Amino acid sequence: MATSVAHDFNNLLLVIAGNAELALVTEGPAVRHELAEILRATDHARELVRQLLALTRAEPALLELNEVVRGVRPMLERLLDDTIDIQLELTNADTTVFADAVQLERVLLNLGVNARDAMRSGGRLTIATERRHDVVVLRAVDTGAGMTDHTRGRVFDPFFTTKAEGEGTGLGLTSVYGIVASAGGDVTVDSEPGRGTTFTISLPHRGDRLLEDAA
Repeated sequence: MATSVAHDFNNLLLVIAGNAELALVTEGPAVRHELAEILRATDHARELVRQLLALTRAEPALLELNEVVRGVRPMLERLLDDTIDIQLELTNADTTVFADAVQLERVLLNLGVNARDAMRSGGRLTIATERRHDVVVLRAVDTGAGMTDHTRGRVFDPFFTTKAEGEGTGLGLTSVYGIVASAGGDVTVDSEPGRGTTFTISLPHRGDRLLEDAA
């Protein structure tokens, strides 16, 4: 259903954007601002479609979470401001999980964006992994502004955002929740104003599957 709605919605956006672009070329300056706003809105809506489709496309496989974290670090460094220090604290234990690698990268990037927006004056983002018996734990800890109880309680709600209009879709952390849930895990957030934010993701450890496959 999500895929069908997304594709139909995207087709409508193509019609709206196409006519707006044509009108922008032919109409006088009096309507240029309104047409530009239409195009900006369609760009925003396309991003919603892209994120919605990302939740429906998964190719899970056995993978090392530590390797996913190491692989996404260069992208995080380009995404975050130079004033934000990225630190990795990865366990030496086996961190095999059964999930989609691209979607896990998306989780880390969305958490990185959230941390960046909370650390406008710079800070530190620490990404850590840990093994707890049959669970692999991933933490993203920032030293940013933190959240109020109200924000923390709604942080995973679809379309909820504290950003200014047009600056965010409100689906970044919703997609984090959906991706983690689809991998059989859960995600929690701990935060207070002025004390930063910690996202904790727990995923089932699947190292036993490797042993079964080899037997």
